[in-house]
Amino acid sequence: MPIFALLTLTSVGLLAGCELALSLFVNPAIWQLNGAQYVELLARWLGKKMPFWYGANLLLLIAEAILHRHTAGEDLILAAAAIQIAMILCSIFFLVPINNRLMASQKDWLVLHKRWDNLHRLRVAFLTLAFVLLAGGLGIH
Repeated sequence: MPIFALLTLTSVGLLAGCELALSLFVNPAIWQLNGAQYVELLARWLGKKMPFWYGANLLLLIAEAILHRHTAGEDLILAAAAIQIAMILCSIFFLVPINNRLMASQKDWLVLHKRWDNLHRLRVAFLTLAFVLLAGGLGIH
């Protein structure tokens, strides 16, 4: 496997894994702590870091789609890129506004965090699907 494909696969896989760990381990721990300050801190930290990772992964997926034009794996790689675009848009229009409200106020943090967590689970499922599609597309020759 070419080094660029390995880099793309690793980055997309790590993003899906990071988001899965957030959903499976970090958020349940926050529920146990029952602390709005933890949600606010996490919202600020992730809100600054994750957009760059999502954007970088999209650029990597677009590059892979270009590199694998007219190959058997092209459709799977394009599907992974489409999912990445959809998840970026989902984040911008649904998750970021909730995230911003979490950073601004601790009043209704529990309701907001539950809403964010439910939408995040969907995002995790789609990011995992994008990773699987990319892996399949890169493995087909």
